[in-house]
Amino acid sequence: MSKWLGEKKIVLEAAQKMLEKGLVVGTAGNVSLRLPPEGDRKILAITPSSRHYDLLSVADIQVIDFEAKPVEGNLPPSVETTLHIGIYQARRKHQCHNSHPLGLCQRRLGGRPGYSGYPG
Repeated sequence: MSKWLGEKKIVLEAAQKMLEKGLVVGTAGNVSLRLPPEGDRKILAITPSSRHYDLLSVADIQVIDFEAKPVEGNLPPSVETTLHIGIYQARRKHQCHNSHPLGLCQRRLGGRPGYSGYPG
């Protein structure tokens, strides 16, 4: 059993709440939580890459250090791991969410649903 079970549950619940509120679509967006250091090693819990939040379990939440090296878990962490680590290094934040709401993505791609940004 994970010694970070409670913290991993917080990450999972935040990710699922983002999905429930429509702030993420598919596997877009990520959640992380800074954990107490392990000696001199700074660590965080983060959602895994390319996984749908409604199918995740607490065991799927990854624990990594600030060099993105695994501490606990065998799934690849979020592809935006370095973004989360950078935020924690720059600020004393304890939790970080980033989402990619569908409406915002559509506006960035030309304002039309289904617009790919590529001609043809």
